[in-house]
Amino acid sequence: MIWLADLFEPSENFHKFFTREDNKILDYRNVWLVNYRNFGDSDHHDSFALEVRDFSIDIISIIIYNNMSLICLGHVERYSEVHG
Repeated sequence: MIWLADLFEPSENFHKFFTREDNKILDYRNVWLVNYRNFGDSDHHDSFALEVRDFSIDIISIIIYNNMSLICLGHVERYSEVHG
């Protein structure tokens, strides 16, 4: 699973959610916590246009680089939606 956080919430903040004892998703899926380009600890590029095309290319690059064959994308708009 590729988990894309909100633009204002770095993906690192979701590590605690995925590693909670009552959350069993890691028993069934590998999870990649991904920041959008130029955010958090992601690669930084000259392009800062926030274009969907750029984000799509980045996600496809992650899929190819990690030799993924079955993909599930996850996203949440607010940190409070998963952390209460």
